[in-house]
Amino acid sequence: MKSARILLPLLSALLAAVLILPLLSFSHQSDIQITAHRGDSSRAPENTLPAIESAIACRADFVEVDVQETKDGVLVLLHDGSVKRTSDDTGKLHDLTYEELLSMDFGSWFSEEFQDVKIPTLKQALEVCRGRIRMNIELKSGTESDTLTDRALELIEETGMEEQVVISSVSYQYLKEVKEKNPRIPTGYILSSDGSDYYDDDNIDFFSICSGHIDARGADRIHAAGKALHIWTINTADKMKAARDLGADNIITDCPSLAERVL
Repeated sequence: MKSARILLPLLSALLAAVLILPLLSFSHQSDIQITAHRGDSSRAPENTLPAIESAIACRADFVEVDVQETKDGVLVLLHDGSVKRTSDDTGKLHDLTYEELLSMDFGSWFSEEFQDVKIPTLKQALEVCRGRIRMNIELKSGTESDTLTDRALELIEETGMEEQVVISSVSYQYLKEVKEKNPRIPTGYILSSDGSDYYDDDNIDFFSICSGHIDARGADRIHAAGKALHIWTINTADKMKAARDLGADNIITDCPSLAERVL
């Protein structure tokens, strides 16, 4: 009886460990978050639904997408101002209608496996991500739009994604507009510097800074100002570990599956 009283607690503890370990295996081993840059762009064509699905499959925390307007005002996912690099056609996005874009192949440039993949709309991407992965929506600048923020916010609200998105941009004006229209949505300023001129700016919740342009002092000052630090674009194990040690809150990577293993 005495031995049974000793063994039972040990068996209970062992059973609890066996049950808990599988749950722990689905959690990151540190507080740092992983953002799949343009989706899982190492395994699927960037800014497409297959790239988003792949990012979800490898358990990234966020998927980052680039958003612009077509000639007829449809918000689509595209990084460049032109479709030349990522489709089988040419032309500037702002000169093309959404219907014209649907005749193009946005997957074959990556591999034959993705032949005839279509350019997705922001609404389609939001619907795919809802309840499955958070989104970092970059509003592309260059040709500043009077309607881009309004249309993006309308879609975010329409799809019930307000609590699952952040909005980033190299355009400070876009971030200011977002905060004026929906202050609940976190905003991030994309910079190649440490962002020291904006530490106290209420229109900015986090800084998205190029790898190599931030040091420990800058990271500490960002955190002291109550802001978060995202670092891009980090694709090697050594740099991922360095960003973690620097105190990054989020790394943006083309290789989210590698980041999952490393971090």
